[in-house]
Amino acid sequence: MGFRLSYYEFLLRQGPVPFSKGIPYARFIEYPRVVEALQAGPQDTVLDVGSRYSPFPQVLATQFGCSVVAVDPEPGFRSKQMAMAHRVPAAARAVRDGKLDFLTEDAGQLSFPDDHFSRISAISVLEHIVDESQVVRELARVLRPGGRFVISVPYDPWRDEPKYYRQNPYVVADKSREEFFMRFYNDENLRQRLIKPSGLSLVSTTYFGEPGFNAHNLLYGNPRIPWPVKRLIFQPLVPILAPTLIKNLEPRQFRHKTKIYTADTAVVVLTKP
Repeated sequence: MGFRLSYYEFLLRQGPVPFSKGIPYARFIEYPRVVEALQAGPQDTVLDVGSRYSPFPQVLATQFGCSVVAVDPEPGFRSKQMAMAHRVPAAARAVRDGKLDFLTEDAGQLSFPDDHFSRISAISVLEHIVDESQVVRELARVLRPGGRFVISVPYDPWRDEPKYYRQNPYVVADKSREEFFMRFYNDENLRQRLIKPSGLSLVSTTYFGEPGFNAHNLLYGNPRIPWPVKRLIFQPLVPILAPTLIKNLEPRQFRHKTKIYTADTAVVVLTKP
């Protein structure tokens, strides 16, 4: 069973409202790309960083049989994830067997010993951390030699100022403008803020995004479109629109855009020598 199908099955067991949310438009491409880059199997111990309430770590554990620990500083994170796991027999079994756990921890100050995990994923999370260079150093510390660290971040190679603040109920409804922080990355920022501080070796950097029609901003992220319309009409179209409109891109192909699209993403794979 593919990762996306397992994800939908997981949501179905959470109830009609979570299932109606489906896989977010950009994540429909991003999640499988990260899974493919991780190359995780039953022998692996995976750390997923900044999971919040995403089913990603649970689907990863139940589909591939690897041991997964998800960490997030969000209050209530562990109880929410545990409640989700108990609705899915395979996830509940993984929790009982000690192969799936959720810890409320700061990724910059982890409680794990050196060389503890064979795989680490950070999916669209480092851009929200002010000092992400310190975090990647800490994550590199707990990565085993030969392990893989997969990062996905928003990508905009032509932006001079990589930081901005935004207040938008679609993105975050309970934080002020000053509290919600996000950064876009160009190639120089990827090197200087993520790759170089980690001390790890670069395996690959790949890019994907919307070369033309900006479906996310026009349909899924448009505040003028009521949520029921998005949920009932546009969300069921994600399995068709995302693979059709989001493509593999090279950095030069982003030059033709007048502004960044939400789906524009860089996936960086690092390994520990």
